[in-house]
Amino acid sequence: MVLSLQMLKKSKSFWRKFDRFTPYVLLAVLLLAALNLLLSFLLFGLIFGKRANLELNVGNLNPPVLAVKEPVDNQQIKGKAPVTLSYPEGFGFAKVEMWIDGQLVRELAPPPAPNQITFDFDSQKFVDGEHTLSFNATDMKGFNQSASVRVSIANKTRSR
Repeated sequence: MVLSLQMLKKSKSFWRKFDRFTPYVLLAVLLLAALNLLLSFLLFGLIFGKRANLELNVGNLNPPVLAVKEPVDNQQIKGKAPVTLSYPEGFGFAKVEMWIDGQLVRELAPPPAPNQITFDFDSQKFVDGEHTLSFNATDMKGFNQSASVRVSIANKTRSR
């Protein structure tokens, strides 16, 4: 121990160099201690205080339900038939596609009317018989919804 003290006394230049940095080291230690104390109180308050009951409101994560109001299932249609799709209030769609028997027929622009999409379907462009009208919609959050209905197209009248 005596040897180490004697060595330190002899190396006064070491202590002079250390003395130059001492205020900065002390300041850094004090700042870190204050930050630690502040974060401890904040964490303690969040865990045990009234703020522990915070609820995160992320909005409605359920996709809107798309429904075909018109035509109804198994309805016979001819010529230009009205088609009406509905969805809950407060939702909107970025894109709506119409498919017939698995083939894309039409892409509809976002509807101006709230809670429904209405357009005319020209059944004369399709052969008579049973068909499935399907609608795929993508809402503003990227959720996809689909709805379908079976219809019977009967444009040609049978002769007797």
